[in-house]
Amino acid sequence: MENIEGENSNKQNTMTATKQKVVVRILIGIVLIGLVGGGVLIFGFYWSIPPIVVLSPNGGETWNIGKSYVIQWSVKAGYGNKRVDVSLKPSTTALGQSTVTVEKNTQNDGVTLYAVASNVKSGDYLVNVKCVDNTCNDTSNSPFKIQGTTTPPPATLVSNIKSVTWYDFGVTAAQSYLNLQAALPKMKSTGFNTVWLVNAWRNFNPQPLATPPIYNEQSFSDLKKVLDLLRANNMKAIIGLNYLGKGWEPEGIDKCKWITDSVMYNSFEAYAKEFMTRISSYGDMAYVLFFTENSEPCGPKPGAGRDWNAYTDAKEIADLLRATLGSLPNRLPADLRSKFKMGYHDYSLITLNWAGGVSPTLNPNPFDFLSTVAYGFESKTDQQIKDEIDLRASRFKALHPAKPLIIGEFGATSCNAQDANQARVDTTIVSHALSKAYGFNLWGWKPGPGDMECAGPPFGGLAITNQDGTLKKAANDLKAILNP
Repeated sequence: MENIEGENSNKQNTMTATKQKVVVRILIGIVLIGLVGGGVLIFGFYWSIPPIVVLSPNGGETWNIGKSYVIQWSVKAGYGNKRVDVSLKPSTTALGQSTVTVEKNTQNDGVTLYAVASNVKSGDYLVNVKCVDNTCNDTSNSPFKIQGTTTPPPATLVSNIKSVTWYDFGVTAAQSYLNLQAALPKMKSTGFNTVWLVNAWRNFNPQPLATPPIYNEQSFSDLKKVLDLLRANNMKAIIGLNYLGKGWEPEGIDKCKWITDSVMYNSFEAYAKEFMTRISSYGDMAYVLFFTENSEPCGPKPGAGRDWNAYTDAKEIADLLRATLGSLPNRLPADLRSKFKMGYHDYSLITLNWAGGVSPTLNPNPFDFLSTVAYGFESKTDQQIKDEIDLRASRFKALHPAKPLIIGEFGATSCNAQDANQARVDTTIVSHALSKAYGFNLWGWKPGPGDMECAGPPFGGLAITNQDGTLKKAANDLKAILNP
């Protein structure tokens, strides 16, 4: 599990901390009126609730380097539209440590998640939350402690994911292995440490409704060979399990109905369990992912006289997913579940707020991390890109504040001589992800064949290498950021 601490104690202590803060900040006015001969004293008291009040950490807590913690503060009515800076102020015990930026110019929504970076020195700190326009400012009542070694965070932390998608279209598994083997040195030198693998359900489980289900042994053998290659190169893998778009469905599975048909859906859960069991020895380096895309029902909606609509039916779809994919980890055997870090990737219901604040995953959230999307930013300025990422992240944070977030899919097109703009967009997203301690995955490394690269999905000109394998400007610029 991702190292996250303090959520429950934060909630329990919120009321106490709030009362303490308000008491500390009571402004007492005393009016003394002396009446000759009467000897009467009249005392008047008044107080003002501060615009913001830091609630947690508020003094005495201990944080460990490499783990993630929730920072909370209260927000007075009328101040929610402000932008704030969140930082850690070191005391003299944190020798040589400058102020640590947690969030800069972010929404004043009262909560943020911070992964204690490896370069933060041990010592005592105070949390400071300050309005950018200087109309509000508050600091922890007393210092809290940060402790631990200052070694780089282990690659198992999702905040350390620096991934690129490998999608080798139209070649055999054997040839794709050789192509990946040849590409890995450049991937690593660019700064990537993880590879997102695209594997269709059909390839591994061509007949899930058979009795017993039929599995493709060769596909599992090919996958293990790829995982062995990545492990030998100190790389990790992200593996999405519900790839079943048009033409990718196993026999008997309808891509429009599988999430609403109990027989079809149960066959998927059986597949997920079997898949994870077969690669359980790779649990230390393979992240397992489930996603909203390819799971929304489509076609005729029963009893509605119309087709399902991913936008107008978003809340209902979120409810369907919460009872299926969004709670799947809870139905795995405990020993198998414990071997993997599992994520939920959403491109619409939370990311674009189509479901209006309704989550497709359970709460408490059974996943180790969540994943969002950042496509279509080519016409935005650098600041607009950062603001949009912050907005999308805030939607996840509002629903599941303690869950780490990665930008699981992002990219920009280089078609129509847009190499320089692709590099600008990609580097802006990566730089912002690094500043927020978000893991990320860029789509993708290898371009589609010939004219297919700029013909639209699934390629769209997003690749950061050319047809001959040389690096585009985006890859070279990313190398400078990821290898400072």
